[in-house]
Amino acid sequence: MKLIKFCNFFILTCFIGLLSLLIPNYNFLKNELHDLLYKEGFKVEEIHINELEFLQVEEQIGKLTFGQGDYIFALELKESQQILEDNFWVEAAQLKIIYPNIVAVTLKEKQPKFLWYQDGQYHAIDALGKIIKTLTIAELELFANFIVVSGALAQQYIPNLLSFIASDARLKSYISEARFIGERRWDILFVNGLLVKLPQQNPQAAWAKFIELNETNNFLNNQFKSVDLRVEDKLFIEVVEPSPTGH
Repeated sequence: MKLIKFCNFFILTCFIGLLSLLIPNYNFLKNELHDLLYKEGFKVEEIHINELEFLQVEEQIGKLTFGQGDYIFALELKESQQILEDNFWVEAAQLKIIYPNIVAVTLKEKQPKFLWYQDGQYHAIDALGKIIKTLTIAELELFANFIVVSGALAQQYIPNLLSFIASDARLKSYISEARFIGERRWDILFVNGLLVKLPQQNPQAAWAKFIELNETNNFLNNQFKSVDLRVEDKLFIEVVEPSPTGH
């Protein structure tokens, strides 16, 4: 049915174009054509937006320069695209008309990887350490499961951090904080309180060693307080001291 409508529209448009060359009252005929097409359903009846993680669909629809019932051939898609891309979360926006009555909007959101804590504020940052947005207290709820990065110059070393913690997705899911110590090396804190101290040189190799040792020692079982890998070929482990009651 939609294909038939579109074919009819194409034929009618060609016919009107031909008449415009022959008949002086072209504008009148064009308006009549628009009215006819509108009545045939060539108007906005549906607006589709892809699933979003950080943006609200209804809020993005409200930013469009058109809405329900607008004539489909009069839409200014470029203007709406620019408005959507002005949002700090949006990396790119695409708008497409699906004739006769649908507008499809595709938004590509920027992808934060960590929370960077600096000077009392939390910033959502990407894989290169670039700040996407300084977060409000309310917005922090969206990032409850994100790793918090802290320390002077930590933002500059985000690619370095990702280069090793991404090697084991399961282990990464238990990390709560990554602290850049002395502007030169990382301490990794897990949700159970375990602290892993990594060396300045080649933290990737030290992290690989920790992954290997964890397979047999299960460092996340709450019996260990810290694992120190700062000295090459040596391992220093601090265990949790038992309470006086024995529990």
